[in-house]
Amino acid sequence: MDPIITSAPTPAPVPEPPKKPYPLLLILLAITSVVAISTTVGLFWWHTTSQAKLKADYEGQLSSQSQAQTAQTQQLEQEKMDLEKRVDELGKLSCAGIWEDGKCNTPTCTDSDINDRPNDIFIKGTVSYTSLADGRISKFVDECQGTGSVIEYICKESREGSGIYDARSEIFPCPAGCLDGVCKQ
Repeated sequence: MDPIITSAPTPAPVPEPPKKPYPLLLILLAITSVVAISTTVGLFWWHTTSQAKLKADYEGQLSSQSQAQTAQTQQLEQEKMDLEKRVDELGKLSCAGIWEDGKCNTPTCTDSDINDRPNDIFIKGTVSYTSLADGRISKFVDECQGTGSVIEYICKESREGSGIYDARSEIFPCPAGCLDGVCKQ
C-alpha cells in the first residue's frame, strides 16, 4: 500500500496583531513630560537666579547709597568745622576786648548820672566797672575832695573808636563848695 501522502493543510497565516498606537502615545507623553519638567526646572532656575541677582543689585544700591551718605555727612562736618574756624577768626579780628571761648569779652562800664553833660558836677553818681582781668566789679561814687572840689567818676573810652570803656576820674572845682559828692549851686 502506498502510503497516502496527504499534505497537511497549510496553516492559515496568523494575522499580525493590529499595531497599537500606544507606544507612540507613550513616546509623545514621555517627551511632553520631559519638556514640562525641563521647563519647570528652567523656570525655577531662572526665578532663583533672578531673585538672587535682584537682591544683590538692591544690596549693592543700598551699599552705594550708604557710602554716598557717609561721604556727604563727612563733607558737611568738615565744612561746618571750617566755617566755625572762620567765624572764630573773624571774631578775633573784630573784637575790641578779649576773644575767649568764641565770644568777645569787653570790660563794662556804666555811669548812673550820665546825661547831656556827662561831667555834671551837680549830680551825684556811681560808676560800675567790670574788669576783664579778674571779672571783679568795682563801684566808684562821686565824692568831694575837701570843700572846694569834686571827684567826678566817669566812663571814658580807653582808645578812641575802640568801644572799650574804662572807669576814670576827673577833678572839678566847686565855686560854691562841695557837699556829699556834688558841687553846691
